[in-house]
Amino acid sequence: MTRIRAYRVPADPTDQLELVHFDTNEAVRSLSSFVGGHFQAITLARDVTLWVNEDRSTIEPVWNQRVQTLWDMTFGAGTDHLVGQAVLTGGVDAAGETLGLTDAQLEHIEGALGGLVRVKIENTYEDGHESERTYALTPPEDLADLDDWWDTAVYDVTGDGHGAEHPSLGSLHDATVLAGPSGLVGKTCEFGG
Repeated sequence: MTRIRAYRVPADPTDQLELVHFDTNEAVRSLSSFVGGHFQAITLARDVTLWVNEDRSTIEPVWNQRVQTLWDMTFGAGTDHLVGQAVLTGGVDAAGETLGLTDAQLEHIEGALGGLVRVKIENTYEDGHESERTYALTPPEDLADLDDWWDTAVYDVTGDGHGAEHPSLGSLHDATVLAGPSGLVGKTCEFGG
């Protein structure tokens, strides 16, 4: 069974892009869940596949500025108006099976969307629960002073909802910058709760 690496792109620009993984045998269910119904695939530049709800008239018409940017780079501005949640994957193999995003495709997407910074969050809870998530975040304004960026942009994506009903449950969240400006890659921050 192959895992597909994909970006989930919320329509709300205040929600972060999340790097997700799903099994090829769960692709239809996962894509349908992410985009809110039946989906269509559109090939963009660099063999990136854009998955959107095929009946955009039945979903909440929230403009998805981030996928619009990628669309416009491929087809030109004004050729369509993209709304709703979206997913980005790699292209397809010789058998027509969906491929995960390659490192080069991730870098292309992050660069096209304003030089996003890829950050891995490792969540560990006192009761033994662990999870890992990866997000593409807006880069810090000042690489020399990262405290505000860690405390706002990065802290806001820590945790996975586990223990929400038990606020006294202790947790540790380790953040590591995986990709972005060279002065930022490899930097880490630890948050305790």
